[in-house]
Order: sequence, then structure tokens, then C-alpha cells
Amino acid sequence: MNNNLVSMSHVFYRALRAVFSSKNVRLSLPCLLLAGCVTHAPKSAISHKQEDKWPQKQLADFLSTRCDDIWNLSGRDVESNPLFWLRGIDCAQRLAPAEARAQAAMLVDDTWQDAIKHGIVMADARITPVERRANVTRLDTYVINIPPQVRPVYQLWRDGQTLQLQLSEERFRYSKLQQSSDSEFDA
Repeated sequence: MNNNLVSMSHVFYRALRAVFSSKNVRLSLPCLLLAGCVTHAPKSAISHKQEDKWPQKQLADFLSTRCDDIWNLSGRDVESNPLFWLRGIDCAQRLAPAEARAQAAMLVDDTWQDAIKHGIVMADARITPVERRANVTRLDTYVINIPPQVRPVYQLWRDGQTLQLQLSEERFRYSKLQQSSDSEFDA
């Protein structure tokens, strides 16, 4: 047998002796005495659970509103509700291009609300890049009047329109490049 092997009890004894050495006990004793002088247990800032904070004002949900009726709704509470505009975008995407153009023709865009409605309805009506750019430019004149709670939805929608414009410009450039390379290849 090998006498150099160390038994587990010996390792355990050495670990306990290191932890409870007289130096460690002497250093921890004042801390224990001071902790006993505290009249109440300290409260940790970390352990506090964050309480759910519900908004003071609940918004109406327009998900159950029929698409045929969505643009007939009006009023400050309706038009300052971002869920109304999201539902309007959803409904406009479901329209056929001819139906969207007919519906947009009935809208007069003299306020920011009407201008956004017109732009949303026309966005998926297979409009040309010139028409899309005109819609975005017209809406940019009303951006100051858009309520802050609607602005993020408007900005996301506008970014989508800008990306559509960039895509059409890239397609146009690609077709020009394709034509020029085809003509060079034929020559």
C-alpha cells in the first residue's frame, strides 16, 4: 500500500482548521458584535421586487373593428390612439388596388389625420414611385402636428415607404445596368 495517500477525513480536518483558524475568528468577532447592536434588519435594495406599474390611461383596442368601418371613426381619442392607426394599416393592406384608389379619392387631405389616412390607403395600391414620393413629401408637412403617441407608428410606416422608394430606385438602376450590359454584349 502507498502511505502517501491522503484520506478524506484528513482533507476535511485541514479545511475546517483553515476556516476556523484563530486569526479568522478574531477578525470576524467584532463584525458579529456590531451586527448584534442593530435594532432592525437592514433592507436590501436589490431584493425589492419591481411592482407592476399599469398605465393610468387604458387605450381602446381596434382589433375587433371591421375594416369597412375603421376610417369612419374620428375624434381626438381615436386619432391619438396608435392602435387605431395600426388597424388602419392592416385594413389598407387587405384592399385591392382599385378599391384602395377609390377609397383614397374620397379622402380630402387637409389635416394630418386625413393626410395619413390617404397615404396609408394609397401605399398598397400599386402606386408609382412618383406617387409614393408625393405622399411622403405631403405627409412630411404635417409631421409637427402628429401627436407624440402616434409618431412612432407613423415613423415606422414612413420608413417602410422610404424603403419601398429605395427598392424601386435600385430596381430601376439594375434594369438600366442590365440594358447597357445587354447592348454591349450584343455589339
